[in-house]
Amino acid sequence: MSSLLFPKSTGLIGEINSQSSVVALMQAALDALPAHIAILDGTGKIIGVNARWIDYAKENALDRFEFGVGDNYLDICQPASIQDDPDAIAVINGLRAVLNGSSHEPFNHEYLCPHPADPGRDRWFHLSVMPFSLNCKQCALVSHEDITARHVGERSQKLLKAAMANTRSAIMITNRAGDIEYVNAGFSEITGYARNEVLGKNPRILKSGKISAETYAAIWQSISSGHLWKGQVCNRRKDGQLYWEEMTINPIKDPDGVITHFVAVKEDITEERLKESLYAGVISASADGFIALDEQLRITEWSPQAETILGLGAKDVIGKDFIASVIAPELLADALLQYRHFQSGQPSRLIGRPHRTQMRHHDGSILPVELWLTAIDLQGDLRFSGFIRDLSDVVRGEHVLLEAQKMEGVGQMAGGLAHDFNNLLQIIGGSLQIAAMKAPPESIKHINNAIDAAKRGSAITKSLTTFARRGEMRPVEADINELLIDIEPLIQQTVGKQIVVTLTATAIQSKVQIDVSGFNNAIINLAANARDAMPEGGKLLIYAYSQHIAHKVAGAPIDLPEGDYVVVGVDDTGEGMSEAVIAKAFEPFFTTKELGKGTGLGLAMVYGICRQSGGSARISSQLGVGTSIQLILPTALPKNEG
Repeated sequence: MSSLLFPKSTGLIGEINSQSSVVALMQAALDALPAHIAILDGTGKIIGVNARWIDYAKENALDRFEFGVGDNYLDICQPASIQDDPDAIAVINGLRAVLNGSSHEPFNHEYLCPHPADPGRDRWFHLSVMPFSLNCKQCALVSHEDITARHVGERSQKLLKAAMANTRSAIMITNRAGDIEYVNAGFSEITGYARNEVLGKNPRILKSGKISAETYAAIWQSISSGHLWKGQVCNRRKDGQLYWEEMTINPIKDPDGVITHFVAVKEDITEERLKESLYAGVISASADGFIALDEQLRITEWSPQAETILGLGAKDVIGKDFIASVIAPELLADALLQYRHFQSGQPSRLIGRPHRTQMRHHDGSILPVELWLTAIDLQGDLRFSGFIRDLSDVVRGEHVLLEAQKMEGVGQMAGGLAHDFNNLLQIIGGSLQIAAMKAPPESIKHINNAIDAAKRGSAITKSLTTFARRGEMRPVEADINELLIDIEPLIQQTVGKQIVVTLTATAIQSKVQIDVSGFNNAIINLAANARDAMPEGGKLLIYAYSQHIAHKVAGAPIDLPEGDYVVVGVDDTGEGMSEAVIAKAFEPFFTTKELGKGTGLGLAMVYGICRQSGGSARISSQLGVGTSIQLILPTALPKNEG
């Protein structure tokens, strides 16, 4: 129908035999009308147009000679009708009926006028053909009114009404007083109330009693002031069941800015709230620290457990870079590399799988942790969430297990060697004793030396057997205080007069289950080591006291169960040990003494005696200050009376 709107005109009404003033008056009247108007004679020829017709043609660059004056309107429509344009055909038929007098009623038709170059400038028009007589001749006035805005508005209203009626979201419209004027099917589905049950009523029929009066007052204060309100409330369905909804209330104002209605859009989030509660319960019950990160690995959530593990509160880390904030400095480069691998689609240890790493505690210490991050696509936005697990106890336990396995392996080897070597020494010793009976006098001295060496070798194998837990142990209930008092003279004799020995045996619960001979040997061995560490003399303190242990014992190779213990200590003012020496001191065959002056079995034997008695041992030392070695032995359980 675009051809209907392209005629040209000079703006003068030709072929009207009248005075010029009348013509001017009629032209002014037509120009004042908002519609595009053309006057046709009985044959359909355009004899005049108004100013709006000309303006529209100029705006759309639709120039024709004289803007169509002199053209036949039927001819203008003809090309479109030949192409079966239903609008053109309808206009031609309606116009002919008016012009030939077969219809005395105005012809009306609405149609779309597409723009030839820009679909965004398409227009809708209302065409009206009104018959009239001039000098007894049939004429017609053709009016084109632009109804694009109205058409779009009506169409939008229809679409909006259909959308509101069919959306699963609940929509409720109330008047200024709060009375319900409209609800959609989604409202009925969520609440269980039919439309006729709520129209004219107040939304308070949905109240559950779970939301405070202060909250409702705050909602009303917000919307009555013209502000949008969004939040979550708990309501009650018609059947009495409670449900949670996320609601947005928007005030609607008239052209003067006065609030006339409120529109509430509601979403049932009961299931989501339940899931959130379950997830929150899992996160709260877990000992692991929960974290959430944005696409750039900035921290967005930080659970209290994460704060406990790393000593950093949420206020300290929210919004900060995760890697830079907590990963150990020596692992920063690798963590960044793993993140880049993830971004490029390559396998990454950082994301998608649990892995061990190290993180910085707030106090500056480094913690072994297990980190598990997973990527989440939230409607096109990439996010990360995961857990941090403190592995300090696990790593400590693994170290203890490794040490125990190493000691066990060495012990088994040492036990086997000691058994075989002792058999050989028995044969050697026996053979030497037989040889001594027939040997010449000049050889007796050498044979006796060999016999003494065999006896010393047998003593070493006994130490090996004790360390390997294959020695013959005879644990009895003994009083540690009394044992120490009994061997004090032997201790003094062992260390010599240059060393001052002080004994303080004050353990309250002093009875333990122990092999007395092995314990005495252990104390004498420690005293001898202290003597060797103080060649110029010094002080030796031997003591015993009771202690209840409920945690890891600092300096001990293994954890001990909670309970009551007797601590037996041997402290010297000798040269002390380095950290490296302390770490290996209990290992068999480890010694810092010169070749031939130590077997490296003394402290291993001491440790073995403690372990066989259910206890442990620990060392603390400082170079140039001295060494303290303590035997930690469980107290004997009291005997049942009666």
